[in-house]
Amino acid sequence: MMGSLLYIIIRGLAIGVLISAPMGPIGMLCIQRTLNKGRWPAFFTGVGAALSDIIYCLLTGLCMSFITDFIQTNQLILQILGSVVLGVFAVLLFRQNPARGLSTPSDLPNTYWKDFGSGFLLTFSNPLILFFIIGLFARFNFLLPEFRYYHYIAGYTAIFGGALLWW
Repeated sequence: MMGSLLYIIIRGLAIGVLISAPMGPIGMLCIQRTLNKGRWPAFFTGVGAALSDIIYCLLTGLCMSFITDFIQTNQLILQILGSVVLGVFAVLLFRQNPARGLSTPSDLPNTYWKDFGSGFLLTFSNPLILFFIIGLFARFNFLLPEFRYYHYIAGYTAIFGGALLWW
């Protein structure tokens, strides 16, 4: 009983770190925010991304067949929407001159909710992360029939904790 709880917590932490670790648009956005605004805005961007990741993990664990069918049915629309969101963020990042925006973090207004929201939306715009999560769940045997509800509560909490640890 306790061994299986520790098993799922360790694997949940590993899944959380592995989901958050790949460098992509959200990683570049966090680096830019760290340089322009300081550590806290970048951290809140990462917290938004971690919330998006845990939502995708919950969707994967609870509705795997429904999500797979939804993605296959709406693949073109999802690809177009994801491409548009990534393109808009790319244009916004390209148009900003990081050297011009450099100032001490105390000179800039705190917009943690905006940082959180943009991190969440940028990460949530990539539904293909579901396939990565499915692979991680399969690799780490995260969804086993002998687990009870409290195992999954601890596991999903550990995934979120692992993602936060990365950020």
